[in-house]
Amino acid sequence: MSKTSRFKLTDASSLKHLYLREKLSLRQIGRRLGCGHRTVRLALIRFGIPIRSREEGIKNRYISPYSEVIYTEEEKKLLAMAIDLEGAIYIAKRKRHYKPGVSISNISRALLEHIYRLSRIGTICSYPRKHYRRVWMWTVASTIQVENILKEILPYLIAKKEQGKLLLGFCQYRIQNFGSQPTEKEHNFYVEMKALNKRGRVENDGL
Repeated sequence: MSKTSRFKLTDASSLKHLYLREKLSLRQIGRRLGCGHRTVRLALIRFGIPIRSREEGIKNRYISPYSEVIYTEEEKKLLAMAIDLEGAIYIAKRKRHYKPGVSISNISRALLEHIYRLSRIGTICSYPRKHYRRVWMWTVASTIQVENILKEILPYLIAKKEQGKLLLGFCQYRIQNFGSQPTEKEHNFYVEMKALNKRGRVENDGL
């Protein structure tokens, strides 16, 4: 253990700064100080510094300044309406893993740039379609960001409220079980979402 690590691990204020102010993980602190994460954990306990729960640690690790955005009531209503009319709420399967997603597609890039400015999260990309104009898509695919935006807009969704509830449950389950292998429950979420979206297409076709 280096002199720096010995100093930091015997100095409660420095350790608090790294863990509580800079929000570094135990492993990140250990790498910075040249010691193991278990040594850091013991030092936190010795100084009475509360250790983050697993869920807090995951959110802290993957959250960005734009992950948990607070929306006004008007913004929530506009985002919900856009997703109801032009959007999709889904669970995608990538090999053996399942990914949440919220997206809006339109031929107008200006419209999606407005959605991006409104939401402050997500990405915009385009894809060509044969015999059709280029289509633009705004997508949110981060589990933390999808969870946040659904919690904000769920009360205002109408056509896709059931999909929103289901995907919110999926995101919360994934956060609580971060790092684990895909489970049967995740597969069940995927199957149920697929059925909901298929049913929605049939109902819309009948209008």
